[in-house]
Amino acid sequence: MSRALSLAVGGIAAVFFGCFFAWPIVQTVRGAFFDAGGRWTLEYVWEIVRNRVYLEGLQNAFLLALASTALTVALAVPLAWMADRFDFPAKRALLALLLVPMVLPPFVGRSRWHCCRIRAWCSSRLRATGTNPFCRGSGRRRGAFLHS
Repeated sequence: MSRALSLAVGGIAAVFFGCFFAWPIVQTVRGAFFDAGGRWTLEYVWEIVRNRVYLEGLQNAFLLALASTALTVALAVPLAWMADRFDFPAKRALLALLLVPMVLPPFVGRSRWHCCRIRAWCSSRLRATGTNPFCRGSGRRRGAFLHS
């Protein structure tokens, strides 16, 4: 790859990650420390400490991140050491499957989001009209319905 092409690819990647990774993080952090008028405040941060629900959610997120990281390291380090030191059947195929955990979460998250949106639509339609959108005929509360 030529130097000009590598600089172009690097520049495009930097702009992409700047727009879709760094900018949202900067805006989120900025929103935590500045109020609607643009004045610096710690009110939003203190709200996390004062509100028990927010504090428990933050604690649960931290513990989940810590546990998943520890479990991942406990599984990955010995497997990486064995993959580096030993030759075994289907080694190339198993190493190719290492990409699956990186590719799978967006698809799982998107399918879960789709299910949640369908449930919300069905629930609101049932409450508003008394009819189930998945029923034929009279449409009254019969048939398959996703309960919320």
